[in-house]
Amino acid sequence: MRDALQSLSPAHQEVLYATYFAKRTPREAAVVLGIPPGTVTSRLYYALRQLRLALRERGVVMPERGYVDGAAGAEGAAGAWMAQGPGRAQGPGRAQGPGVNLRP
Repeated sequence: MRDALQSLSPAHQEVLYATYFAKRTPREAAVVLGIPPGTVTSRLYYALRQLRLALRERGVVMPERGYVDGAAGAEGAAGAWMAQGPGRAQGPGRAQGPGVNLRP
């Protein structure tokens, strides 16, 4: 997973870390990064698309959408989280994430 993340452009890495890993919405990340929310959303879309391709090149196959149980996917929980997609329900309490459509 780490190699796949590092294969992304600096702008794509920055927006992924500012949203997913910092648990911010695209609007919140836009304020932190000093760029328009639409730019954050666009970069997220392309970053996730590139990340999925980079993982596939490394032999990690994940569904386009849906939840992956247990240790399936890229590094267990990380694979489940990535396969689930942003803003999807994650069990009780429904964690909030960036609202981006992952379909390429």
